Amino acid sequence: MGKTMTLCAYIERTASTDGSDGYVAGLRSADGGEVWLRLLLPAEAVELAVLKNARLSVMLSPSGRLVLDAEGLSEEALEVASADAPWRDLTLERLVRLCLEPALLKGEDNLPQDLDALHDQLQRALQLVDETRSRLGRPRQC
Repeated sequence: MGKTMTLCAYIERTASTDGSDGYVAGLRSADGGEVWLRLLLPAEAVELAVLKNARLSVMLSPSGRLVLDAEGLSEEALEVASADAPWRDLTLERLVRLCLEPALLKGEDNLPQDLDALHDQLQRALQLVDETRSRLGRPRQC
């Protein structure tokens, strides 16, 4: 009678010798040892398949921090994607500061109008925050 073996699926990112990125997927023994099946997959194919239905969005938490949200991805995948993200600790204030850096403003064609639009949006946003605080019975603290 044949021996029964438990195999585990795996997928890992890899760089090939020609410098192109890809993924290695397959089956290996449960102890992480012997590989029974190994497939080399181009990075673009895997990433398109994963992200096609992910519906990624960036949300703003009530504390002013940006948060990645995605439908179509597991909570674990979302946590892994967010763990080392450069925007992980990005706040609304920091985002505004970054967009107002002189080097980024140089190439803008309609800078005065754009800054007016940003100012108006921020004022409306502050009004919404104040209205919500008022509705919750917490007036603005100075």
